[in-house]
Amino acid sequence: MPELNDIIETQHSAPLFLWWQWVLLALSACILIFILSALLKRKQKQGPPPLSLNPLQIAQQQLRSINLDDLDSNRLAIHLSLIVRQYLQRQYSDNALFQTDEEFHARSDHFERLTPNTQTLLKDYLTKVAQHKYAPNPNHPAALETLITHASEVLSKVDTENPIPALP
Repeated sequence: MPELNDIIETQHSAPLFLWWQWVLLALSACILIFILSALLKRKQKQGPPPLSLNPLQIAQQQLRSINLDDLDSNRLAIHLSLIVRQYLQRQYSDNALFQTDEEFHARSDHFERLTPNTQTLLKDYLTKVAQHKYAPNPNHPAALETLITHASEVLSKVDTENPIPALP
């Protein structure tokens, strides 16, 4: 039978980590540094946050960014209609964005806030846009450009003649 020996006490303390634990720790640190540097670089590339723009400025910027070469008459009319409706939603909390043309023209609850002049101006413009939307005329590029300039004029007029009521 083999002889039993007691555990011998040593003067050396046990290592804090084993070799593979040190490798895992170093690898984790490298990955963490890589992720942090990538996030910082992405944040620096974005630049400073843009100044907050009012709804009219946002709509005007969207109108200026329209490229007539990329859009046909139908798509341009849809895009212009969305810009005007998004403006109404941002400026007056209006649900025009989620309505058809018929629903938009039939209701009067939100239009009571607008002056009669801007009500007719807005309805006439959206009717003209709807005509281009449903019966596009691709052979008349000048009419498309006038739709864009007319949208800018309509939105400016609506914005200046209809200030937002102050909250209580």
